[in-house]
Amino acid sequence: MISKLILVGVAVQLVCATACPPIVSRDDWGGYDPFHDQKFSGPVDIVIIQHTDTPQCTRDSTCKTMIRGIEDYHVDTLFYNSIGMNFLIGGNGKAYEGAGWDQIGTHTQGYNNRSIAISFIGNYEHDEPTDDQIKIAQELIKCGVENKYLSPYYRLVGHRQLIATVSPGRNLYRIIRRWKNFLPDLSSISN
Repeated sequence: MISKLILVGVAVQLVCATACPPIVSRDDWGGYDPFHDQKFSGPVDIVIIQHTDTPQCTRDSTCKTMIRGIEDYHVDTLFYNSIGMNFLIGGNGKAYEGAGWDQIGTHTQGYNNRSIAISFIGNYEHDEPTDDQIKIAQELIKCGVENKYLSPYYRLVGHRQLIATVSPGRNLYRIIRRWKNFLPDLSSISN
């Protein structure tokens, strides 16, 4: 009996260790089916943190509406396959699927085929990210490593380090510079 309890306890710990945070699927927020899928060939080695440069959202319905608007802009105006980012993080502390773990996104020219982009909904040049946003983004990254979507040796960068933009905004950039695997010198990943 005791050995069964120990075995169950170990199994629960293993499940919890690799559990991902809840992710609102493309279907749940009304996303398009991508018309041309390009898949990653294996774990990627770069995580790019961005912001959407939009107002923040704190309610699920508002976040979903904003994400549909972003996807409409990406598809109808920029002629992307679908929404460009891999994941979006709402002010409500929820993660929303964009291109997801498997599909190559369209977010940072020269880096798309080897990176995952996590975009915080809002403008963090002026606003502060919520504690819930920070927590869910870090859980998402941990999930990516544990499930082999991300290399355990991934490098984390701010969008502004790769292209001419203020994204992810100075307030969010200040925070991510303290995160695990942040890369201040890009020489090891430059194209």
